[in-house]
Amino acid sequence: MCWSGPLSLCRISITGNSNIVFGANLNATKEAGEPSHAGNPGGKSVWWSWTAPGNGQFIVSTAGSDFDTLLAVYTGSVVSSLSSVAASDDAQSQTRSAALILSAISGTSYQIVVDGYNGDAGNVRLLIRPVMPLSFAQPAKPARGAFQATFAAEPGIRFLIQASTNFANWSTVATVVGQDGALNYLDTQATNAPARFYRAVREP
Repeated sequence: MCWSGPLSLCRISITGNSNIVFGANLNATKEAGEPSHAGNPGGKSVWWSWTAPGNGQFIVSTAGSDFDTLLAVYTGSVVSSLSSVAASDDAQSQTRSAALILSAISGTSYQIVVDGYNGDAGNVRLLIRPVMPLSFAQPAKPARGAFQATFAAEPGIRFLIQASTNFANWSTVATVVGQDGALNYLDTQATNAPARFYRAVREP
């Protein structure tokens, strides 16, 4: 990527509420003073600039990229003094793509960077769009004493499955990752409680 003083010559603008953009970091480098993204030094960063069209939560994801990606979002216009907003390495252990939820403020300019883990490189697919509302699908009882809950959820985002017997006290029983637009949880010990209620919340 290339910055020139407080203004960027190489950040590509993303517009709109939803967008998918493509690029590559094969010949990219890091600038002097550029931070490590998602806790890894990387070495081949490419940048986009997106101004939030409204308040709300947006998913930013590198799903579909063909290398091990690092993803981070910042505010600021000088590379050596950016303010970190959010970052992600692997969205889940089975994939090398990254995903995060951005709580955007209308009119704010966000600097979005994709780098390669330990300098990995390839073709970038970057998605940004409003977060899909979490919804509960039909529960099922696949086996005696078991209970299965399915939620429609953002792929690549971690969720906490919480259970309660009284709607007042909730405990986390699992951490799961949305895959293919669905979030599945199987409780094989459901009959150990006289009544059991479930909810899914995004991991903080």
